[in-house]
Amino acid sequence: AGDRADVSEVRDIEARVIGQHRGVHVLDTPEGELLASLAGRLRHESLGPADLPAVGDLVIASVEDGASAVIHTLLPRRTVLRRRDTGAHDGQVLAANVDEAFIVIPLHRDLTPLQVRIQQYVALVRESGAVPVLLLTKSDLCPDISAQVARATRAAPGVEVVVTSSVTGDGMDLVTARLAAGR
Repeated sequence: AGDRADVSEVRDIEARVIGQHRGVHVLDTPEGELLASLAGRLRHESLGPADLPAVGDLVIASVEDGASAVIHTLLPRRTVLRRRDTGAHDGQVLAANVDEAFIVIPLHRDLTPLQVRIQQYVALVRESGAVPVLLLTKSDLCPDISAQVARATRAAPGVEVVVTSSVTGDGMDLVTARLAAGR
């Protein structure tokens, strides 16, 4: 009679990619975090890096005994935040399925030279399908918060601005409220 203790159970699960490190993906699963590799078929059939899983993607992975996983299906994306095509990165996917993207800017520095960069980031986020939010930090170090908020608003009209300080806790409740499960 054969020994059934050597038989492994393989099952498919839906998981979210929460990290990538040198070809290894970190998955958030109902059982906790798992490390996963890509199935050869998925890698072979992709037209390029944009067709492979990125942080935020939902995937179907085969799990064997809960120890490791193999990603074999990339589920459709709602939004895709990608680096602008510069030739070197070929429109690299930075994150997928993002609802809101915080554009983080420290208030204690002059925002005037950053206005063009803020506009570029806002455009990048809007192109992805996500909603941009300007997150102005370090308000405890800023002598004129209203002037800095006005500069940020001029750089990104119509974009919500949230002012925070990790030292005083101001505005942190507004950030925390946006970080609910599933968002």
